[in-house]
Amino acid sequence: MELISLKITSLPGIAKPIEQNFEPGANFVIGPNAIGKSSLARALFFLLGNKKASDPPGLVLEARLREGDTEWLVERHASSIQWYLNGAIVEPPPLPSQEALRCYWLTAESLLPPRDADHEALHQRFREALAGGINFTQVKQHAKLEGITFPRGELNQWKAAQQKRRDLEHSYQQLQTQRKQLPQLEAKLSEAVKAANQVNRLNKALLLLQARRERLKQQQVIAGYDPRLAKLRGDEPTQAQKLVEDRKHIDQKLARLKQEQKTIQAALNETGLSHARPDPSELEAWKQSLRQIQTHRHALESAQGRLQSARDHIEHLQTQLAGDDVSAAPIISPALISQLEHAQPAQASNRWMVGLIGLGGGGSLLLGIALSNVFVLLAGTATLAGLGGLILLRSTGSKKAAKPAASINALLKTHHLSNAPYQDRGVVRWLELARDLDAAEKQAAEAQAECTSKENKISELNAALTDFLAQWHAVPSGENDTSLEAALDSLTARTSKAREQLGSLTLIQARIEDAQTQADAQDAAEAQWEALTQLDPHASAQIQALHEDHQAYQHATAQLRDYEVTEKERQRELTDQPQLIAWVEADDQAAIETALSEQTRLAESAEALQQQRSELKAEINQALGSTALSEAIAEEATIKASLEDTLTEHRMVKAGEWLLAKVEKNYQQAHEPQLAKMAKARFEAFTHGNWSLAFSENHEVVAKDLVHNKQRTLDALSSATRMQLLLAARIAWAQDQERLTRPLPFILDEALGNSDPQRFSAAVKSLEQLTSAENRQVIYLSARPEDLSLWQASAESSPHIIDLGTARTANAQPESYVVPNLSPSITAPDNQSAADYAAQLGIPGINPIDSPNGIHLFHLLRDDLPNLYTVMTDWSLRYWGPAEHWIETRKGATSEPLPTWAQTLQRRGEIAQRWQKLAQQGRGKPVNQAVLENCEAVSSTMLPRVTKVAEDCHGNAAQLIEKLNNKAVTGFRQDKIKDLEQELIQSGHLDPNPILEDEAIIQQLLATLGHRLPPEEIQTVAGWLNAARISQA
Repeated sequence: MELISLKITSLPGIAKPIEQNFEPGANFVIGPNAIGKSSLARALFFLLGNKKASDPPGLVLEARLREGDTEWLVERHASSIQWYLNGAIVEPPPLPSQEALRCYWLTAESLLPPRDADHEALHQRFREALAGGINFTQVKQHAKLEGITFPRGELNQWKAAQQKRRDLEHSYQQLQTQRKQLPQLEAKLSEAVKAANQVNRLNKALLLLQARRERLKQQQVIAGYDPRLAKLRGDEPTQAQKLVEDRKHIDQKLARLKQEQKTIQAALNETGLSHARPDPSELEAWKQSLRQIQTHRHALESAQGRLQSARDHIEHLQTQLAGDDVSAAPIISPALISQLEHAQPAQASNRWMVGLIGLGGGGSLLLGIALSNVFVLLAGTATLAGLGGLILLRSTGSKKAAKPAASINALLKTHHLSNAPYQDRGVVRWLELARDLDAAEKQAAEAQAECTSKENKISELNAALTDFLAQWHAVPSGENDTSLEAALDSLTARTSKAREQLGSLTLIQARIEDAQTQADAQDAAEAQWEALTQLDPHASAQIQALHEDHQAYQHATAQLRDYEVTEKERQRELTDQPQLIAWVEADDQAAIETALSEQTRLAESAEALQQQRSELKAEINQALGSTALSEAIAEEATIKASLEDTLTEHRMVKAGEWLLAKVEKNYQQAHEPQLAKMAKARFEAFTHGNWSLAFSENHEVVAKDLVHNKQRTLDALSSATRMQLLLAARIAWAQDQERLTRPLPFILDEALGNSDPQRFSAAVKSLEQLTSAENRQVIYLSARPEDLSLWQASAESSPHIIDLGTARTANAQPESYVVPNLSPSITAPDNQSAADYAAQLGIPGINPIDSPNGIHLFHLLRDDLPNLYTVMTDWSLRYWGPAEHWIETRKGATSEPLPTWAQTLQRRGEIAQRWQKLAQQGRGKPVNQAVLENCEAVSSTMLPRVTKVAEDCHGNAAQLIEKLNNKAVTGFRQDKIKDLEQELIQSGHLDPNPILEDEAIIQQLLATLGHRLPPEEIQTVAGWLNAARISQA
């Protein structure tokens, strides 16, 4: 049946009426959450399901459904459901049961939980299908074939009773009468004694009941108090007073410190250096500069003195040389003087020379006469004779002297000295004066240069110092050194004072921060106190009232503790009396008093029974007999009778179990139910052949991991895989129900939301097959636009889109969504080598201890890469486990021969399976803590230490045993090590056989498979597998 339209007039959760039309095939209903998508499914199931008392009132619903050319109308008004056919009221068509109806509405929530009522019903349906419609569990229960085990304990008891009877039989025959009376009497006396003890316990129970009532009453009293009281300490008035005083003290301290800070800041501001101040080293450098100014000034004064002296000397020399004409003095240079000396006529010097010689000669002559010294006389005479010769020469050269004189006059005229009276003075004297003048002028120039240099240095230092002082507002009162020094000293004093005030300011700031920290702590303490008491610390009256309430609360709490102690003490006396404690907890005083009355009556007969027993024992003692033999015979007979009945029942149960198991196994081997086939095929399609559907020993639905060859229960699966399995199973169940009922549309409410894009695509393709090949209607509800994009990208045709958000039913496209790549990215091998293609695909190696199902198909088809590419892309097969299942399924489903590549893969898969077993020889499974926990040889005390050694060995069982034998775990006994070794061997974690080398594996493969498979192929495939094997540490 297909849904044509659905109209919702009144349904809880729907504010406005909804009316939607649906198309055959796939319908995709999209819209934001809470817009009414799920309400469409709810409305349809309220129309198709059975009426229930829990259905909401006021339902007004209508739906039109089509089956072939027949169109049905169903209406519901409140609890009334009416079906119409061609306008006439008719009986509803055969519909699925309420239980099976849930299979048509598939939500993410119904597909994620591992177990609920629907899942249990699903499991049960599969059990019945596997059993040909027979519920073998119910058969076993009705036939009472469960829970019966071999009575080994009763057999041992019977043997013991038999032996006891034989031992006592000959000595107790005379005491049978007395012995029969004694057990009855003993039983009555025992009951009476027990009754007396029970009376005491019942009285204690009454006391416990009273204590419990007092405790409960006191708890009610305490519950009436303010909840704040439970957190108080009892000294809240004192705490509040302390908080107030501490606050006042801290505030005063902060105010005082801030006032001190203000005063210090004012003093610092007075220095003018509050923001910045010169460094002491800088001040010292400027003091040094001031001393340099003074030093330069003394040097300047000395240079000025020398300059003045030089100037005075120059003036004197100029006066001697030229009178008042001193302007010519500067041109008399050393070169001119040299020229004048060379041009000086000899006459002048000769005259002086003649005079001197004459004077000397005359003097010598007079001295010689006076002294009567012949030598002196000769010298004087010679001198005078020479003088005469000189005069003669002078007279001879006078004519030649005119020419040098003219040269001197021309030279002096050239240098503007033609009027100098050198003729009268003589050139030599004049030249000496010129030299002195030149030296004096040189001294004056040097002194002048030194004065200029010192003045410049003084000016530069003065300007720099003045600028520095101006920077700190220390303007000198004058321009002399004293003013500069005074200003610099003032700045130094201000700087010292500023630094002193800054130090004080830092100290006072630290004290303020400390006080502020105290204030913050005080704030926190007050906040904590106020949060606890919900009162202001200054609210003394309210605090006192709260304190008084707290005292009353503490008194009540102390009483409660006393009641609790009393109750616990009385309850401890009745620890072994759960029934009495249950009566007390149920406050059933009447039951206690009734039991007390009955037990008191029984206890009152204890004294009479005691007397009667004593008399009977006396009679038995007199007869020198006992009742032991009779008891032994009765015990033997009882045990034997019970044992025979139990043995007979056990044999019947075993026979029935064997027969039912045989019938069930034969049926399952001969027939795989259509329900299981449909669910398995759909689940394999959903998972690209990596998973299949199987059944546990209890016939519960499980998933089979074809890659790792393991069965996993539903609660052990990932949410996506579990969802796909349940989706496949529920669809199959629904289709199985339709043998006797009308088919209904499948509604999937966010059912694929947890699937990755690839699995979503696989599920869409399977659902599309329902709509096309099986002519089913599917309605998918989703709030995610990407689900619609994925559906459209996966299906061959676009579904009919119903956009509840925009009230549009045309094939409008909601917001765009980038569809991820839905198929694995596998590139063709082209002309690549097998090694390069393996590296490109990231083919994993082979772990010898793993299942052969996990071997990648590359290791079996590496010589046929094009077909390997086809298998991986067209059939989504990558590992041997899924491939083997695909091959077996293909062989069973068709009579056509397998493709050539599949036949090759089948042969090589058999080689790989045998190779894996041989490669596993000598390699145990890894040992971890979970394995050791199941070993009886490892106690809980030794478990952590043995586990640590196993971890150090990386789970290698052989290394673990070796280390344990070498005393790696102190105190682990040798016998326990041997027991552990045997347990690990039995569990397959330790293999004592030697590890086979590669060549040995090949030889054994040839020996076992060579008669059926090509030897060359065996050697080739085995070589590939050996090369891909991952080495084990």
